[in-house]
Amino acid sequence: MPFFCEDRSWTYRTFRRLCQDTSLDGKKGTIYDCVLKRQFDIYTEWKNSICCEKLSPADMNTCMNGKCIDSPEVENMIIDNYLELFILNYGFAPPDFRPRGEFLMNKILQEDINATYPIDLFNQWQNLPRKRELYSNDKLIPFNNVNPESTTAWITKDGCCRCQSHPLPSYFVNQAASRGFRDNKHQHVQLAITALNNVNLTVAVELLNGLYYTEFDSYFKGNDKGEIYIHRPSRFGVKSSSNSDNLMWLSMIEKDELEALNLDMQMNGDILANNILIDRPKDISIGDVYFAKRRNDILAASDNVSMSDLLSHTGSMRDTRSGKGLKRKIQNANDVTAENVSSILLPYLPFFSNCDGYDSHIGISRLLEDHPNCTKVPPHITKEVKQYPWQAMFEPFSDSCLESKNKGVDLKCLFDENIAAPSNKYRWYELGKEATLFYMTQLPITASDFRDKYNNEGY
Repeated sequence: MPFFCEDRSWTYRTFRRLCQDTSLDGKKGTIYDCVLKRQFDIYTEWKNSICCEKLSPADMNTCMNGKCIDSPEVENMIIDNYLELFILNYGFAPPDFRPRGEFLMNKILQEDINATYPIDLFNQWQNLPRKRELYSNDKLIPFNNVNPESTTAWITKDGCCRCQSHPLPSYFVNQAASRGFRDNKHQHVQLAITALNNVNLTVAVELLNGLYYTEFDSYFKGNDKGEIYIHRPSRFGVKSSSNSDNLMWLSMIEKDELEALNLDMQMNGDILANNILIDRPKDISIGDVYFAKRRNDILAASDNVSMSDLLSHTGSMRDTRSGKGLKRKIQNANDVTAENVSSILLPYLPFFSNCDGYDSHIGISRLLEDHPNCTKVPPHITKEVKQYPWQAMFEPFSDSCLESKNKGVDLKCLFDENIAAPSNKYRWYELGKEATLFYMTQLPITASDFRDKYNNEGY
């Protein structure tokens, strides 16, 4: 199994210290690792608990004032009956002498710069101590090498094989010639990733032909080749002090009404995804309305731009994730007609797909907040319409998405359906003007309220 595929864990380590005790007559003892002092203290504490709680021979007293009495017989009883259990639980055999932990003042021996295996000069501990105990060994617990599964590692990291790949839009397998090149990839490529759940994303670029290794390495080892723009719904409601979730409108499809329409449905491969949605917007000026301004502002200041420059630049990154935490209320296509599902809530407009600037998913908040033809009005100067004529409030002043005074925003989309193929059912775009395809929620909904909860009885 590849190294990076495995789950990895690391123990907390400290550089070992050497100690050498001096006897009462001034003689120097054997040099030893100061960790033995900590091990002896742990063993002594454990031994006292055994003497006072578990040893209870009828003909002798084994405990006095919470400590083992100094007796060879008691020591042998502990060794014969409990020592193996101690080694299994703590991972080391107790020292055979009482170390005092006197630090050895010898730089050469302490550093041991010629050690064959320098990593062996570090002691392993179960976990990282609290900050105030960082430099105090009397609070650390040795790592259990005898039974490592029973101890807590300092750092754990899931292996790469836990990652699940997600298919990219069909654009990436289309090799149509463009701009004088044999393929259409020699241009800016934008991906829109909508999080429907709490996920960790790893973006990897893989070289498939070793012939181009030098060019591949030269291109990607230089300045960062990507930019990140993060969007989070911000215009659908005001957060309260007790709820910091983002608010957004959702579209809703009713099961009974959808079945009554008897539609010929075009089901994309990822239409029922419940972790992330991946799109490739064709029109970058719509997919990231701030891209051109951000790029021009930074390039005007420097010719050598990295991703850190882009992220630290004022206004270059908005901490807003579209649909963060939202999950659809179905898991697969069969659930659409299941008895336990009456409706589907979505953070994007259903039925409309293959659109410039959005690809297969037109996020509701992205459409109404980030489209270049949408104007946002600050809440404190927003004016609503009143129904009573004497209030003379007929003209609203609020957010709007207009290309001209009376014309809304045009979205250029292509049909995913094969419009040339005959069908005995209606397609959604063939329905009459009175037909209802989906609804919009009247009030904004929080992400936490919309998390799906599934059990054996359904949603």
